[in-house]
Amino acid sequence: MMGSDFSNQYVDSWLSLIREHLYSNPCVEDIFVNIEGGDVDVWVVIPERDLTILDQIVEKEGELFEMLVSGESPPFLVDFHIIYRRGRKIEELAPTKAIRLPR
Repeated sequence: MMGSDFSNQYVDSWLSLIREHLYSNPCVEDIFVNIEGGDVDVWVVIPERDLTILDQIVEKEGELFEMLVSGESPPFLVDFHIIYRRGRKIEELAPTKAIRLPR
């Protein structure tokens, strides 16, 4: 999964930043991350589609984007995705290669 030259400490620090920022919203049920080379995908799981919650999450994602990917040549690119659980088991929805970030 980690095909990059990032140090573990560096990766741990920005994963912690992602975890803290996104889990600060009590509606976020789970966060999954996949790292391949210089690409990072982050999936945020919420119970249902709710525009108020989506706006809050998008604002947090924007803050994270500014912190992690700012500058002319960022060390990696981040894509954020939203998953609506809608009563389904998380095992049915979680991306296969991704790791779950604990609360």
